[in-house]
Amino acid sequence: MPDATLRKLTGHLTPAMTDHYDHTTIDDLRLLAKAQDEKLLGTIEATKEE
Repeated sequence: MPDATLRKLTGHLTPAMTDHYDHTTIDDLRLLAKAQDEKLLGTIEATKEE
């Protein structure tokens, strides 16, 4: 979710306040790892087709 939207929903007035409470979770990291794997595998497959 964009930080500006998060601030509107939580009432945070500054980016610093949002940053204070907005932390990366293990689920965030899992989603990132999955996206990276999919991108890497797509790149490998495209290279094989060339």
